[in-house]
Amino acid sequence: MFDGAWRVYQGQVQYRDFVSTFPPLPFAIQALFFGLAGVDFSAMVLAAAVSNAIAALCVMWVVRRLVPEQTAIALIAGLLTAVWFQAPFGTLWFEQTAFCFNLLALVLLLKCLDAGHSVAVGCRVGAGVLLAAALLCKQNAGAEFLPLALGAATLPILGQKRKALRAALEVLAGILLAAGVFAICLWIFSSPSGFWKQYVVMARQIGSDRAGLVGLLFALFPLSMTWPFMIAALGPFAAAFSKSRTALMPATNRILIIWIVIGCAYYQNLFKLHTDNEIENSLPFLGLIYGLCFAVFWQYMVLAETSRTEWLKRAFFVGLGCLVLGYPLYKGLNTAWNRSVQEFQAGAVFNHRTQVPGMSRVVWGEPTRYGVRSIIDRHDFEALNAWLAETQSNFFVFPDSTILYGLQKRISPQPWLYFSPGHSFLIEELPEVDAAVVAALERNNVRAIVLEKDSWVLNHNLWRQMPKLKAWIEEDFEKVQDFGIYEVRLSKKALQSRSR
Repeated sequence: MFDGAWRVYQGQVQYRDFVSTFPPLPFAIQALFFGLAGVDFSAMVLAAAVSNAIAALCVMWVVRRLVPEQTAIALIAGLLTAVWFQAPFGTLWFEQTAFCFNLLALVLLLKCLDAGHSVAVGCRVGAGVLLAAALLCKQNAGAEFLPLALGAATLPILGQKRKALRAALEVLAGILLAAGVFAICLWIFSSPSGFWKQYVVMARQIGSDRAGLVGLLFALFPLSMTWPFMIAALGPFAAAFSKSRTALMPATNRILIIWIVIGCAYYQNLFKLHTDNEIENSLPFLGLIYGLCFAVFWQYMVLAETSRTEWLKRAFFVGLGCLVLGYPLYKGLNTAWNRSVQEFQAGAVFNHRTQVPGMSRVVWGEPTRYGVRSIIDRHDFEALNAWLAETQSNFFVFPDSTILYGLQKRISPQPWLYFSPGHSFLIEELPEVDAAVVAALERNNVRAIVLEKDSWVLNHNLWRQMPKLKAWIEEDFEKVQDFGIYEVRLSKKALQSRSR
């Protein structure tokens, strides 16, 4: 994310100047925050915090709109969203950005319930634009939300078939409008063929690699992966939805609540299946689900079935609510605080700030494990950055630590954002990648190389399978120093100029 946004901030255009299977909108958003707050790691945290706040406000509004009497529970739902939506990951990320646009689209669709005809049309078209934006943030996170959004648009008026069909078409019109504008921008400024290959072909390849019979079976069972986090919300409160049928709850609200709760529960499970992320990073709508379930339970089971004088019963239900809502709150805070989604092991400590410009507020995790067997020491990372700052040359880092380009305010010198066969390119395309990388490095006058001795997906030796890059590195550069897992090399021309 840091390198992609830094590239956009430099003026590079995705699909024309650089390659990434990740869609373009999150890079543009993060580049905007770089412009507002500087090219700094904290700008990624700021962007995430803004996204988190928007999501929490959306959830509070949705709960308040569908169960108007339960303002306090709407606030609790917002708190749970703030804990689970973005905090486990910590910085702006593609999936969470898509989730945020999905929630904004849901808000517009629910606004249609109270709006006049022309405003409702505008809201549905606007929701379609936001759904398209989600698709341009992350393919699966956007696409898998579309049925839920279309249901929210049509279920309240399903008895009026023409009106429901028109509502669905208005949402689709918004999607097509945004897609058309994006297609024009691709045609004028970027590369439609590059977009198709990365957004569709490569993403489909990644999806097929992760799919299988076991995955299909998991997809058929809505809570197979996420049930430990969901059962406390769905199980005890099923009776409340049944009770609400005979209570004063509007039928439209009841239908929408059931649709949103079941849809979000299934969505999260399906998302976990397709991304193979940690479960804790696949629960963006946990606050919305708990908020709607508990608001219905409290309004139509507790308040409707107990009088104010039955304080013992109400005290029991208050205790139950604290237990049911307190568990996911505690779990989410603990997950975010311990940074387990970032793969820090239990017992990791965060005591010392990183002495690197652009990361001065980052507290280094000890130990920071990397790859299969390596640990990155804070002092090595600081020394590497100091060396790069002193060298004052364009450099090439392989394969993963591309954050170094932005930290050093150096050009990202070659097209691939992420060197991973099957993710950024097909393995049979490696010769073409090899030639393009070397040509770009030579064109950008790269005089230094940083090679990692270990890597996240074990691709640190991939350069040895790229004949032109291997020859360029071994013939034109000499090793000068090691900084822990980082080996640095300088070009022979640079070494000669230094010796004079």
